[in-house]
Amino acid sequence: MDQVICVDGRYQVGEKLGTGSYSVVYHSQDIFTGQKFTIKLEHRDNTGVSYLEDKYEILHKIQHGTSTIPGLPQLIWLGREGIYHAMITCLKYVHSRNFIHQDIKPRNILMGVGDSRDTFFLIDFGIAQKYHDPSSCIHILMQENLSLVSTPVFTSLNSHHGLQLGHQDDIESLVYLLIFLHHGSLPWLAGDSKMISQATRD
Repeated sequence: MDQVICVDGRYQVGEKLGTGSYSVVYHSQDIFTGQKFTIKLEHRDNTGVSYLEDKYEILHKIQHGTSTIPGLPQLIWLGREGIYHAMITCLKYVHSRNFIHQDIKPRNILMGVGDSRDTFFLIDFGIAQKYHDPSSCIHILMQENLSLVSTPVFTSLNSHHGLQLGHQDDIESLVYLLIFLHHGSLPWLAGDSKMISQATRD
């Protein structure tokens, strides 16, 4: 649980405040607005039961849709993060920091162990690039005839065409990765076992 960096693509998790029998409480800050929160995270178990969700539903019924009752906290339910959602959330956070990864592929995806077994890690930022200047709101300039720098099997069409990449190309590569993880192959691999094996090693 301590490995979580960002929840729902915008709530940065900070200092731990306390630990309960089924959840951990942290300081949190909205990376877009700067607003500060207290966030409670619950480790998912095999039963599928969420005590936090049950508590939220009870308080929501008590408040009857009103979030400004004196003495009662204002709650936001962020839902559950499965591995696919965690990948999207992680990539969304990278983009919010004005960088693109440019090499989304199986080898750059790691899963935690033990208490962090549900935590997703995106690694190898060796060819990551800043694509947006937040001070000027200027996007990286479009270029053509660029060399292919990403892994061919998972990279975007723009990359194959030698075009400057943007955040949408990371998303396209992530879609290819999710298809690969779900089906064990991609249409352009045509079930070729050698190419599939190579795709997981590159």
